[in-house]
Amino acid sequence: MIKVDMFSLSIGGVVIRFFLMMAVIIAGVFTGMHWLTILGLPIFLSALMGVSLNSPAAAEAKTSQIKVTDKSTLKKAS
Repeated sequence: MIKVDMFSLSIGGVVIRFFLMMAVIIAGVFTGMHWLTILGLPIFLSALMGVSLNSPAAAEAKTSQIKVTDKSTLKKAS
């Protein structure tokens, strides 16, 4: 199942979705298929809300990168 994360999209992803939205809208206007411009709205909303789609394997790999430090290498606060 695909995991949907809200407000976790990077700024690069937002910019790419903005350009994709503009391309869909401009293509719809210039080709005369005005119904195609409506598909720009979900792209806009997904960029605005920062929706990120992850597969469970990617989400698990993201959380499994936490490093555990051995206690013997930690310095005592003075």
